[in-house]
Amino acid sequence: MNQPKTFNPYVHLVKLGRVLESHTVASNVAKNSPEFVLKHIALIEQHLQFRPIAEFLSVFPLRKRYADDGTWNYFVAQEMLQRDTGTHFGRDDFNNLIMCDCFASPYLSRIGFAYMVAVGAMHKKGYRQQNDAKPTLRQFMDLNIRFFLR
Repeated sequence: MNQPKTFNPYVHLVKLGRVLESHTVASNVAKNSPEFVLKHIALIEQHLQFRPIAEFLSVFPLRKRYADDGTWNYFVAQEMLQRDTGTHFGRDDFNNLIMCDCFASPYLSRIGFAYMVAVGAMHKKGYRQQNDAKPTLRQFMDLNIRFFLR
């Protein structure tokens, strides 16, 4: 009998990181199809929600740089995790973690870079309101109707 496949966010992170071979490829993919990047990151974040952050750190450890040279080191990264996150993933915790580039995994670095470029590309395409007011759900759906119909 075939068992239904369960979604493993860690495997999906590695697969997405492999698709984004380098920062150049990540930038091109995020600029040309920001919806692709944002959709996958939202899916990963949804499945990571309420999981322990310690589990995430066992799969993707922090960078083991101990020298305090002004960039991310192990102690600063641990302090940031304790200050900004709880024991489990909450809303937007994953997005904040991938943007900080404090992990040893090159996949997370590329995914975080692609996420930032995709958000910038969406902003340039005009998905944000002119007066920076939050759009209503109806306005958002009208702008992104093909995304919701997939």
